[in-house]
Amino acid sequence: MYRWKIVYSFSILTSLLINRWKNPLKKNYRRILVMRHDEIGDMITTLPVFTALREKYPESEITVWCSLLTKPLIENNPAINFIVTNKNELHGSYDLIIDLRGNSETLWYAFMHQPYYRLDRGTIRLKNKFSLPEHPLEVFTNLQIITPVIGNSNADPVLKIYLTKKNQITAKTYLNDNRISTFCIFHTAARNELKRWPAIKFAGLAKEIKKEYGWDIVMVGTPSELNEIQKIQSMIPFKTYSFTGFSLTDFAALASMAACFIGNDSGPMHIASAMDIPVVGLFGAGESHTFAPYGRKATYIHHKLECYPCDTLHCVRADNPCINLIQINEVLEKVRQVTEPVSLLQ
Repeated sequence: MYRWKIVYSFSILTSLLINRWKNPLKKNYRRILVMRHDEIGDMITTLPVFTALREKYPESEITVWCSLLTKPLIENNPAINFIVTNKNELHGSYDLIIDLRGNSETLWYAFMHQPYYRLDRGTIRLKNKFSLPEHPLEVFTNLQIITPVIGNSNADPVLKIYLTKKNQITAKTYLNDNRISTFCIFHTAARNELKRWPAIKFAGLAKEIKKEYGWDIVMVGTPSELNEIQKIQSMIPFKTYSFTGFSLTDFAALASMAACFIGNDSGPMHIASAMDIPVVGLFGAGESHTFAPYGRKATYIHHKLECYPCDTLHCVRADNPCINLIQINEVLEKVRQVTEPVSLLQ
């Protein structure tokens, strides 16, 4: 946390140095570089930024510098011209650099290859800290960062992942091979233990979902999470399914076909919300007011205690962290709320 504060401080100073005495709206930016170096959910909440930039600068070349992990999520995005994962792939100068959350490497690149104008996350986070009661959702923070070069927008942001026909075929083949029709996705993992809803509760929820809706249960995750998935499956008295070892975009295709998604605060939760399906996010350690799933069918549960917000690493209630306070009946009620309008149309 302290390291990030240092990076943010230098980022703010770098933007002040580059931008001094310039009017950002008086420049026609021909080459734009967007830096987004972090996790899956962060890239999902950035999707409206690419759309907004393309609408404002339809003839510009837009390059995104991101991680290998998140690259597949934007590979087919028509608003983006080039995607790089290494600074050595960058060539020439850029009129506009947007650092949505970089690191010391991206900061140094901007300093050494100074554009006409630079926008950064640190400046906006500092501004919001003193002007707002709390930080807004990440979707709106990301759009706020680019406001100086696109102006204010009243449109509701839309999250959209562009899938290939192959992604759709992979998901449909999986469902057909397993004879799955209507199903609910469970994502039971999280890198941080304080963000993991207990396995026994996921198992209990599966029983209630099956009883009330008759849905099949498909548990998703990485191959390294398969053992934990199988542990939960062993607690459930009927057949459930696992979808592991597939790409992020294959998962997105599967999610687009689901009746509902229920899972911990994680990247898959944000991917599911981008597919415009009912989503119930389960929050423990972290800032739910900032990182909640965004979408008209998305909701979440979080018991905010006196220690909120925390640093997500050092829990003052280690014997019973806030994620454990979420009860099965609460999740069921949220599922009813987000799926009822869908049910009425069927």
